[in-house]
Amino acid sequence: MRIQDWIVGRTQRALDDLCRNAREIPADKMDFAPPGTRSVLSQMQEIAVADQLYVPLIQLQKMPDMPMDFKENIQSMMAQYADLGASETAARLGTGKICQLIIDFPDAALETPIFLPFGGGLDMQMVDVLGLHYWNLTYHLGQICQIQMILGDPKMH
Repeated sequence: MRIQDWIVGRTQRALDDLCRNAREIPADKMDFAPPGTRSVLSQMQEIAVADQLYVPLIQLQKMPDMPMDFKENIQSMMAQYADLGASETAARLGTGKICQLIIDFPDAALETPIFLPFGGGLDMQMVDVLGLHYWNLTYHLGQICQIQMILGDPKMH
């Protein structure tokens, strides 16, 4: 098995897990956010637009140039997904694009070094970059599960 296939399988499973758990949150609690955190809807909106970063990152094999208003543009795109259903649909489409790029990613470029300006700066290889969407999905899954527990739902979904 190629590592690309493994990453895609884990990514698709993480998206399924995330969406399943998000759907367990009562509709009237989609905007609930414990102090210092983000709501389920906000997190799903982020996942809905994740392809805006990951697609060019994988295609270019370097951090894309981001306009000064990139954050505002992302926030605007997120806002167009007003509910969980729209966010999930967009997340599945975007994740499909990301996964196709991962599947098509050449083995010879897996060890290509890349610098990302996040968290004080990160040196990575492209194989690590291919797993970033998976990592982000599982990160948000944990947050959503924590909100479920705060709302009194201790079940694993």
